[in-house]
Amino acid sequence: MMPLHFLSISLLYVKNLVCESFMATPFYEYPQPVHSERQPGSLAKLLLVPDNPLEDIDSSNTQLTKIDRTIKVNGVTAHYTVTTSMSCPDLEGSAPIQVLPGHFGAERCYSAFSEELAGLGTTAITFGLPRHQGIASVRPRNVLHPDKLLSEISEAVAMDAQQEFGIGGVHVLGHSFGGKGAVEHVENSQKSHSGPEVLSMTLLDSTGSTKHNSLTLTGRSLLVAKDLAALAIHDPKIIRDGLAYGLTNPPRTVGESIVGSNARLKPSQMQRIGKSGVKTIMINHAGDQLFPAQDVPEALINSFDDYHVGMPKDGGHLAVSLQPRSVALDINDSLKRAGF
Repeated sequence: MMPLHFLSISLLYVKNLVCESFMATPFYEYPQPVHSERQPGSLAKLLLVPDNPLEDIDSSNTQLTKIDRTIKVNGVTAHYTVTTSMSCPDLEGSAPIQVLPGHFGAERCYSAFSEELAGLGTTAITFGLPRHQGIASVRPRNVLHPDKLLSEISEAVAMDAQQEFGIGGVHVLGHSFGGKGAVEHVENSQKSHSGPEVLSMTLLDSTGSTKHNSLTLTGRSLLVAKDLAALAIHDPKIIRDGLAYGLTNPPRTVGESIVGSNARLKPSQMQRIGKSGVKTIMINHAGDQLFPAQDVPEALINSFDDYHVGMPKDGGHLAVSLQPRSVALDINDSLKRAGF
């Protein structure tokens, strides 16, 4: 059992380090945590140039604005990026989609996806868990409950975006392990009545959507080799960059693997969130062999306002990175059906 469990951890690790290396932009080097006020970010304008040989994306004439910000969350430095299609962004009253990252907290895994959302007219916020956490790396709370750390940072990012840009609400989207963090974000926001109003919650290929544990995920992880290979070929530096991330915070890396492997999404929990006025959406991609759509319990499906199987099959669990435009269109359409 132990060797298989750690094989599962290793495979999930490789899956995400490949995803992290998919984008060509360099890593952000986070400073060591210090106790201070939030710091203003930098503003950068860019022209979206397709850099994905796996998909034909006709977005070369879309001008995007990216705003990078750094904040402090209980002494930990975190970075987030706002991507919008407006040349002079005025986000007052807007409701961006905020993406909670999957295992390993690789923000770059979602860069192309956020750009596609912006190209469709929807502002996106992406962030990653800090590479360096100092003493926070070994705190039992963060080791045993890394999903709570993810939610904590997500809530802080939303509050900072509200204070800095005046956003009026937020659509929370969690991918893979981020799905568990998204649920916590919504519930904590409702309890504390702080931060921007959560308008919708979308769980994309989320951990806990099927019955699984370390043993079953070990077997399923072996089936995503094709998707991993596609990303690996795209960027041969994945091993170096992935190890650089994983070795800086191994306790949290292991904690994420264990918690993610044993996560469960409860129908009663989803129904409670839906009754509170938050629109609930869940999408499992047809080609996702890590959390197969055919294994999602009917009771869980019925607990969401909108559940559907996402297309295309190509990309599987990594469709958000391998097929960002298709996934962005699906998310955009889902929010429109929900009345947004």
